[in-house]
Amino acid sequence: MIVTLISPILGIGIFYWLIITPYHVASNTLPITNSKTLDQLQEIAGRFEPLASYGRLEILNRITNNLNEISKTATKEQMDMIVQNTSILASSLLEDEPENFLLHQALFNFYFNLSRLDDSFLKKSQEHAEKLIELSPEHINAQESMIRLALVRRDFQEAKKWVDKWKQDHIKLQFQDIIFWDDFLLELEIENQK
Repeated sequence: MIVTLISPILGIGIFYWLIITPYHVASNTLPITNSKTLDQLQEIAGRFEPLASYGRLEILNRITNNLNEISKTATKEQMDMIVQNTSILASSLLEDEPENFLLHQALFNFYFNLSRLDDSFLKKSQEHAEKLIELSPEHINAQESMIRLALVRRDFQEAKKWVDKWKQDHIKLQFQDIIFWDDFLLELEIENQK
């Protein structure tokens, strides 16, 4: 008799935990365009902890993708607040998953884009680029992050080293992709010869 009563209750609990909660989180996390604040999105993403990092990573990617637009309209105080809140979000993600390649890629892009506004963010982007190389040295995105850093720093030798490695590791790319970095290297080489 007691088993008959407990089984449906246990079944409902498991159904709620495995189906309803993840669905609720997924349906409320995206899209960000629903005028939700960063804190609201984090709270929604944290409702189901096994999926929380995915929602938070998506928040980070959305911020990064819209950073140029945000910086055009935001005041300095607003940008500082966005950077601070995003850094807090990033710290919690790194604490949960310090070896997550996609997270380090998103953080590289975030700090690299911020470096257009303030050069001091290049150091943070370099940390994440180096972690990408550590996690997956032959991954195309890891290598391209090192190329981009070297080009921004105007370091021809470092950029050439990474472009050569990139070409060597990714020989099946189409011709227009293989020569993509060559113009940037040529421009930098000419600049260094002046």
